[in-house]
Amino acid sequence: MELTGAFWQDAREAGIKIGERRGKKAGIKEGRKEGRKEGRKQGRREGTDEAIIKLIPDLVALTNDRQAVINILMKKMNLNQAQAESYYKRAMEREKRD
Repeated sequence: MELTGAFWQDAREAGIKIGERRGKKAGIKEGRKEGRKEGRKQGRREGTDEAIIKLIPDLVALTNDRQAVINILMKKMNLNQAQAESYYKRAMEREKRD
């Protein structure tokens, strides 16, 4: 009886180790997948931000009207008032630095 109990205990521990390895491997795979997805999403967001900020000085040069530029951003870029104003402010600060 003692031998049978030890056998099952060893089998149980071996099964746990196998399960842990499989779980870790699956977790790493899923984590990488999520990381890539989030990285692409962040990259697109940063690219869009940069494009908007670069566009604003050109719009200002065309119209020289702050509110008109904000209205264009709201309509064409689907931004709300606060977002458009924030982009405008960032673009103008960048222009002063450059």
